[in-house]
Amino acid sequence: MRKVIIGIVVGAMGATLVTAGFAVSKGVSFAADIVSWGRSLQDAKHAERLEKRTFPLDGLKELEIESHAGDIAIEESDVSEVQVIASLRAIGKDEEVAEKHLADLRWTSEIKGGTLKIASQPVETGFSFSFESGGLKLQNRAINFRVLLPKGAKLPVKAEGDSGDVTLSRLQAGASVSVGSGNIITHDVQGELEVTADSGKVAVNGGAGHLKVETGSGTVQINERAGTLTVETGSGDVTLQQSKANAPSISLETGSGDVEAKLSRRASWRFKLDASVGTIDNALPSSGEGPNSHNFEASTGSGNITIKANS
Repeated sequence: MRKVIIGIVVGAMGATLVTAGFAVSKGVSFAADIVSWGRSLQDAKHAERLEKRTFPLDGLKELEIESHAGDIAIEESDVSEVQVIASLRAIGKDEEVAEKHLADLRWTSEIKGGTLKIASQPVETGFSFSFESGGLKLQNRAINFRVLLPKGAKLPVKAEGDSGDVTLSRLQAGASVSVGSGNIITHDVQGELEVTADSGKVAVNGGAGHLKVETGSGTVQINERAGTLTVETGSGDVTLQQSKANAPSISLETGSGDVEAKLSRRASWRFKLDASVGTIDNALPSSGEGPNSHNFEASTGSGNITIKANS
């Protein structure tokens, strides 16, 4: 997965566009282009169409979905077959251009070896910058996917996105999610859950099974997840809410940011806490070694660690 960072700096003497380490200075005229671009975006025309495809659940072993630009939402629903609803969207300076961009959008679906594969085609989806006759042009094309699974479907999910949010709700057989830039939100996902994000917020709500979260930059929030929990983030705060003693081992690590956890006071905890630059405030006693002790480790390179008692 490719990570692209775009920054725009506008000053009194001009402007600079920085993309993945490449800088182009355009002076005052470029700054004017930025202002013009912002006004053009407000006046842009939108085009959209919906496409729906259905697939029998019988014989399926896994769902794989890939999006180059756009959101992904997968949820259990009251349906008898797997339904994939794609919302194709495009923006243009006028209706004709918007419709032309929309016509270029494509997505594929196939069943191979028991795996249902859904993918958007990389036809300049997402935001792209280019210069035309000294001006700045912005294009936008995206495909948002919504996948409905029959209730109780034991279908493992693998979702990948370059740019866009991923939301998973009430899945029964675990999931693996990877995004370049975007938020990842899960609700009551059962089974092993693996989350990877270069940049974006991660929120895991409920469910049970081993959880592993790795992010480059962004906050991580975990609420009432049962099972072994492991979180590593380069930069961002990590918060955990755990009212029950159903997480035998917890490891929370951030390079820069605060770690805050509310843990069950009814459980016995064995703590290992490390704040290189910051404070440690622990309201729960450490039980030491013991067969019924729960392991809790937290570390931050720059930030505070706070442990609070949950009823």
